[in-house]
Amino acid sequence: MAITTTPPWETHRVGAGGAVAWLRAEKGDERHHVYNVTTEVIRLMKETKDQPFFMAAGFIRPHVPWVAPKRYFEKFDSVDIQPIPVPATDREDMPKIAYDTWAGHFNLPETERREAMRAYYACTAFVDDQVGRLIAALKNQGLYDNTIVVLVSDHGYQLGEHGLWFKNFLFRESAIAPMIIRHPGIGPGIVEKVLELLDLYPTLAKMAELNAPANLEGRDMTALMQGQPQGWKNYAIVETRHQGVVGKAVYTPDWSYMDWGEHGEELYDLKRDVYQWDNLAGREEYRIVINALRRKLVVCQG
Repeated sequence: MAITTTPPWETHRVGAGGAVAWLRAEKGDERHHVYNVTTEVIRLMKETKDQPFFMAAGFIRPHVPWVAPKRYFEKFDSVDIQPIPVPATDREDMPKIAYDTWAGHFNLPETERREAMRAYYACTAFVDDQVGRLIAALKNQGLYDNTIVVLVSDHGYQLGEHGLWFKNFLFRESAIAPMIIRHPGIGPGIVEKVLELLDLYPTLAKMAELNAPANLEGRDMTALMQGQPQGWKNYAIVETRHQGVVGKAVYTPDWSYMDWGEHGEELYDLKRDVYQWDNLAGREEYRIVINALRRKLVVCQG
């Protein structure tokens, strides 16, 4: 069965790893990378269960091309998937470099955008089942109550917001990544603070009672997870590159500010405008906010 491929493969000269492409695979789970990674980690888990271990299971999905066993697509066949709404004027108030000059949705018709989203959800469900296999194996081996489990992604993803797909943008859908940490001695909860992937290393070192280097940029999140938010930072920095131009963004709980140098800037009120549709950077009444956020970028660069 051939992969269903739409632009930008044809229009932007990229390979399958950068195409809006998907496949309802007829072959079994054992023919898929994410399944085999899980199987191997479970094997290593059984082999080393009587000694301390660190294991990382790297799942390639839901990276494109979106390939998963067809039963995962079928889970969403009856779901009325609606494309992400985008105002017609969305791009008019942002620097052109911010969306990399690509046409909105690669000019894909709505029917193909729906199928692309369905494929993304199918791959995500497939990976979710692999996480379930790992958790079940921990329990079966008697390791669950003595193991720290982390589920994290290296970036977010655009599924049509601003007419964009994939990653590498400064918008929140690309910038925000999932992070779930399960520690046997810490109860469940949601940390409503700005966290960074840099914070994961010192946190795991602390939890494992290991000495982390003193010069790490990240911070230990253990106290934060235990309900002690005092003194925690309130912003994170994001960086990307489009056509040789470096764009930087600072995110706080209330604001996002993007600096594209001579190409322009963006400011969004995340409390009022979570989808970042209304760029406030050109309004003088927000200059104080912009200057404060720019200082955070300067401090980080220093």
